[in-house]
Amino acid sequence: MKRFDYKEICKVIDERTKEWDIEKEEIQALEKKLTDIMNFCEKEGVVFDSVAGPVFVTHLITLYNRLKKGEFVDMDMSFADEISTEALELAKKIASHLEGQYGRKIPDNEEALIATHIGAMQLRLKEEKGEEL
Repeated sequence: MKRFDYKEICKVIDERTKEWDIEKEEIQALEKKLTDIMNFCEKEGVVFDSVAGPVFVTHLITLYNRLKKGEFVDMDMSFADEISTEALELAKKIASHLEGQYGRKIPDNEEALIATHIGAMQLRLKEEKGEEL
């Protein structure tokens, strides 16, 4: 598994935000925030690979835009019971990191979406190590 190179975050941001009205300084701040989040995940043992990393970063960029606008996704949360407590706890910490910028609370369903990315990567890492799922 090839580790996601954080230098690619800028490329993902550029691709995802090309249609947005966003200042260069805001893009730089977003890049730093996303790098901080990826470093936090790595410190917690969740190292994203070159496939899952860009997908997770794309999700965080989209969430950032929804947070900025105060527009959140309303969805069926029946899948939330399948998310590990550990992934949900990490997702809450990540959400808290993002919330501070706009002073808006990220809803539980958005936290659950963050947790699905973390949980999926945790499973892939366990599989790679040959650990029991």
